[in-house]
Amino acid sequence: DENTDTSTSRTLGLAATDSAIWRGWTRNLGLKFLTGDFEVANIQGSTTLFYPEISLARKQADDPMFVRRGYSLTFAARAGHSGLLSDTSFAQVSADAKWIHGLTENSRFIARGSLGATQTNDFGQLPPDLRFFAGGDRSIRGYPFQTIGTPLPDDLIPEALARCAAFPKRTCQNLVIGGKNLAVASAEYEYYFKPNWGIATFIDTGDAFNNFGDYRQKVGTGFGVRWRSPVGMVRVDLGFPVH
Repeated sequence: DENTDTSTSRTLGLAATDSAIWRGWTRNLGLKFLTGDFEVANIQGSTTLFYPEISLARKQADDPMFVRRGYSLTFAARAGHSGLLSDTSFAQVSADAKWIHGLTENSRFIARGSLGATQTNDFGQLPPDLRFFAGGDRSIRGYPFQTIGTPLPDDLIPEALARCAAFPKRTCQNLVIGGKNLAVASAEYEYYFKPNWGIATFIDTGDAFNNFGDYRQKVGTGFGVRWRSPVGMVRVDLGFPVH
């Protein structure tokens, strides 16, 4: 049961997954069944999907508690076919990467990126879980969580506004439906003025979009505080959207 600024969903998911180490990678093979109702940009929908998925993940770090040299890579793919317990056909691939490099004894540079692509014959049948959104503390900081994506088509705006009028608690400020594709990148610099305390500055950029001609780059920048607590890193960031 999820509720964000752009979507709500109530879905049931059943999954069977096999995990193993394969040539230094963590390999996951699975089958997933997903069914339920959702609402994106105040447009209602429902779906049932059954699909296989595979992911490969790999990490390397000199210190798991505070990485100065390391990286992580994750690749995933999933696909479903209409008629095989699925309301629509789709195929999707995604990739996430993170690289950390110590610059001096008290500073480090962090780069990360995410890419995704979807092919489907009916995007409206995909639940929010299988659409790409951007925005939020692990995406483009300075923008609210999952508020970056393809705008609602003009012919559906009257229906969305009518539902806003009928249900005053609903918001019509973020009428985005997500995107078939995703491209997000980030660069961050951290400096530690004490062993457990540091400051950071960052810039994030990217978009969630349907077609490359629709790509509209969003940029967020800001600064933050870092605390190496006894239970792990604590981060507090303040981001600003750059228009």
